[in-house]
Amino acid sequence: TGQWILEQKQFVYRDLYSFTKPGEPWFAWEWLSDVIFALLHQAGGLQAVALFGMAAGALFCGILFRHMLWQGANLWIALPLTFLAFGTATLHLLARPHLFTLLLVPVAVWWIEADRRRPGLSIWLMAPLAVIWANLHGGWLALIALLALASAGTALESLAGGKQWKLAQRYALVTLACLAASLANPYGWRLHAHVWQYLRADYILNIVGEFRAPSFRGEPMLHYEIMLLASLAACGAMLLRGQFVRPLWILFWAHASLQSARHIPL
Repeated sequence: TGQWILEQKQFVYRDLYSFTKPGEPWFAWEWLSDVIFALLHQAGGLQAVALFGMAAGALFCGILFRHMLWQGANLWIALPLTFLAFGTATLHLLARPHLFTLLLVPVAVWWIEADRRRPGLSIWLMAPLAVIWANLHGGWLALIALLALASAGTALESLAGGKQWKLAQRYALVTLACLAASLANPYGWRLHAHVWQYLRADYILNIVGEFRAPSFRGEPMLHYEIMLLASLAACGAMLLRGQFVRPLWILFWAHASLQSARHIPL
């Protein structure tokens, strides 16, 4: 698809590949990733694509590790947790467009937490990020979920005795801004409708392996189980301290990962 876009210098709106339904409306909802992979392939063949995949996996771990140190975690706690996270993510570390979401989710989490520590105007730059993300991969919805949960969690913390109600309203506005920004794609609002239909299609959820519930077998799944149980235990400790944003994030992605194995790295 990326090669076709580069050759034709236009977006894809009709099915290029189907024998039984040629010319049907079609959504290349990862067109920017397709173009990037096509350029990599032109530059160095499949080796370049594979190298990008390995670099993205390493960068994913690097961001996680640096984020934990930024939070004040002990080096000898952060390091094994990073290895556990990498082991967990290996089940989906493939040279595919979802690598961009795998990189951008921890970036978005760090960005939001930095703003919660010291609010500033930079949080509004998430709207341009949403534009890029919406053209890279369907996982741009993760950004909307993270911001909406940050708003809800901050509001709960305010009710619990904090003074962060205005901050909660701010994150709600940033969520709406990012949602509006995501309309800047070749398909407009139709992309959102297509994603909604895609994620609710029974034949996809029941047949495609990565969309099915995980099977707890194999070494990556052992890493995942350790991370899952430890994270849920940490939620209890954070809730006792009146913290709600991180527990909401953890519980949301824990639920998503138990429904669909493709969410386990997130």
